[in-house]
Amino acid sequence: MPIIFGKKHKCPDCGAVSFGCLHIGKAWGEQDYLELACEKCCTTYRCDLPKLTKKILYLDQLAISHMMRSRQAGKDRKWSDFFDRLKSMVQWQRIICPTSWEHRAESEFSKDRYAALMDTCRKLAMGNRLRASWDIQARQIYQALQAFMVGTMPDWSFDSKEAFEDNPNTWHDHFAIDVDFALDFKQVADRRESKMAVHKAMESLYSDPTYLQGTFEEHVQRETEGFARGLLGTYDKERRELLEMMCGVRAPDPIALLSSPGAQVVQMVLMTIQQESQSQDRNSKVREFFFSPQFRSVPAVRINAVMRAAMALKSRDSGRKPKPSDQYDVEVICSYMPYCDAMLIDGEMRSLATDGKAQLDGAYDTMLFSARTLPKLHEWLDQVETSFPPQQREAVADVYEERFERLKLHRGRNLLEARRAMMTLSPTSRTRRGNKHGTSGEPSHD
Repeated sequence: MPIIFGKKHKCPDCGAVSFGCLHIGKAWGEQDYLELACEKCCTTYRCDLPKLTKKILYLDQLAISHMMRSRQAGKDRKWSDFFDRLKSMVQWQRIICPTSWEHRAESEFSKDRYAALMDTCRKLAMGNRLRASWDIQARQIYQALQAFMVGTMPDWSFDSKEAFEDNPNTWHDHFAIDVDFALDFKQVADRRESKMAVHKAMESLYSDPTYLQGTFEEHVQRETEGFARGLLGTYDKERRELLEMMCGVRAPDPIALLSSPGAQVVQMVLMTIQQESQSQDRNSKVREFFFSPQFRSVPAVRINAVMRAAMALKSRDSGRKPKPSDQYDVEVICSYMPYCDAMLIDGEMRSLATDGKAQLDGAYDTMLFSARTLPKLHEWLDQVETSFPPQQREAVADVYEERFERLKLHRGRNLLEARRAMMTLSPTSRTRRGNKHGTSGEPSHD
């Protein structure tokens, strides 16, 4: 028997007040549809839904934390009001505020607030999840590698669907299911330790006057080369450790057998060059790629270099000290910015990305906001509301306000009859319909 979500209406077939939304789904060809059913007579109706184009707004961890605290404490109403507005716009298909791996990772550092932080994320995401940052970066690097192999420059165009696990422009159902696994406190502790080690390294680096010398362009070049050396160094280190374990020099470690994302990128490049290159010295070809114009053009690599160059000059000119959250903030910006229409990020990060020679917002046509520019973000949301096509606006209202009489419904199958038809077919007869000799070993007499 079908389970109806939302209000129940009079069934057009049997007349019982047991007719309503069964689900919103996606059929072949990316065509979203609404399916209605009657709980009593099991008749179904269906209508195709118009395609949507939603704006993508990424909220960094600081914004999530502000909204969570405001909702819990009832203070600083601008953030709880902001949450309510975003939730309404998400429900009415205007925007999406996706979750990311960084949301979970940073929420895990706040053990007591983890559940509340993730609840805030999920209420605004409605099941929309970005691919992991290292996955996006690997895809971009592979595109650059393909151009490198044929001696051209990659054509960078950004389709938001490439950054998501599922199409972000599909109609969302009335609810989203998200499975949350128990926290692994050892992993969280290891990640926190790694985070603080990176922070200390950055403090040491940015306190070195020699490192801070140079122009903005020189810093960008140095950071780009540092990105490449970091990938190659990670690959060499893990390969050396694996060899030591195989030779019995190092104790076996199951975790060490799993390649890190950085090492996987180098492995992908090496395997591609081995398969497609005619060069005899393929290891040199790998190194040539990582220091090529194609690699330097990779958006994630370029944005990372620009952000870190801006941080170095800010440290030199105004004494800005690195913060522990810097590495996650930069990772979010360099991975997700090209695929988002707007981002709400830390104020200092926004300044680094937009001021001076960085100008990343203009380069990737992404609006960058911070807590100080929240009124500007509300203005942008106003524009999103007014620019939403009237036809789509009416369709969304009809579906979610359950004005089914306005929809072009087509009668579908009867779920009860379909089930009975399946039950009348024995397993053997169903098999013989698809195979001439069946599965019993007895030949057919056709």
